[in-house]
Amino acid sequence: KREYEEFKVRINGLPDSIRRRADAYNAREEIKAMKQWREAGNDVELMESLKISKATWMADGTHWPGTWTTPAPEHSRGDHSSIIQVMLKPPSDEPLTGAESESNAMDLTEVDIRLPMLVYVSREKRPGYDHNK
Repeated sequence: KREYEEFKVRINGLPDSIRRRADAYNAREEIKAMKQWREAGNDVELMESLKISKATWMADGTHWPGTWTTPAPEHSRGDHSSIIQVMLKPPSDEPLTGAESESNAMDLTEVDIRLPMLVYVSREKRPGYDHNK
């Protein structure tokens, strides 16, 4: 019971944790863009017009494409195309091939049988279309 409660607290804290991480990475990207702007010799007054698109970032520091934390046209919570994302890679970098078996109809001895730990799938959603049927 205690483990479940601790798990719930961690899960419920994820949106805030993701937002804080994204804010930190976005600030870093903005500073990097400003530095490149200055090094290119561009006008300092025009730097205010420099807009860096906000992104969501995964824990390993890679960009998390397809999120709608900052919505865009045809890409928001209720208006987006289908999404398939492999979120977590398999636990091992070494290929794991299937075992030889007479009862198995398919020969998987030369096939990497590792699966991703988490795959996110979302069907297309459009305003005015009842997608819950």
